[in-house]
Amino acid sequence: MYRDVPIRETFVLAKIAPFGVILAIISIVLYCFLVTLGFDFGILALLPFPFCVLAFLLGLLSTLIILVFRARFKGLVYSLSAVVFSLPIVYIGTEFFMSPNVRAEKMKNYTTLYNMGLLGEALKKYAQSHNGILPDANSWCDSLMNQNPTLTAENFRHPQPDLLKLKGQCHIAFNSNLSGRSLGDVHGDVVLLFEADGEWNLNGTGSLLSKPYGEAKFLSILWVDGSTVDYWYDQKGIRKFDPSGRHMYHESPRWSP
Repeated sequence: MYRDVPIRETFVLAKIAPFGVILAIISIVLYCFLVTLGFDFGILALLPFPFCVLAFLLGLLSTLIILVFRARFKGLVYSLSAVVFSLPIVYIGTEFFMSPNVRAEKMKNYTTLYNMGLLGEALKKYAQSHNGILPDANSWCDSLMNQNPTLTAENFRHPQPDLLKLKGQCHIAFNSNLSGRSLGDVHGDVVLLFEADGEWNLNGTGSLLSKPYGEAKFLSILWVDGSTVDYWYDQKGIRKFDPSGRHMYHESPRWSP
């Protein structure tokens, strides 16, 4: 038997829940609009997530109360709509904030970031063992493998080369301007390693960035300080922000020490 008297508080919760989804949609539209005007607030891209989490929790709570007490009112429509429409964004947001172990596993199996970081550390250890001098660019892969026997040829490749239609033996290039240079004399934001596609001991500078890299619109760059950034083909540069953090622009990577 359904209750004839509605649960007033539950009805209010059920009606409020869809507003979280509406606010999430508004924030997505606002963010896209600002980006088209040249603004990019970065963190604003995550704004839909808390709104949808709120909508999902309120909708789920009110749905459970309605089903348990079997109240007869239209609140179930509101609560279920909030749960259904917020669930995709909640799922995407949860993936974004997933545990570090899961992120590390994805970096290792689906991108070159894991291998690039591994090689970056290997280059620094090589320099430490050679009076601070980086290896010769024309034999850098061989030098690192001789220095570190745990490295294999696979560490110089993308984990899924067929996905990006990579044909070469080496998918990570060494900045040739740093060949035989003292690591201590190189600025932190100089390119150390970057994604490319070519032969073993692959090295070079900006000319390699113009080569096709599958269907990807960007490739990863590792700086000397260990930071990773994306190089965007369309804008021919690295995405940066002005001091206010509101205006986005693109700057060419730094290749010279």
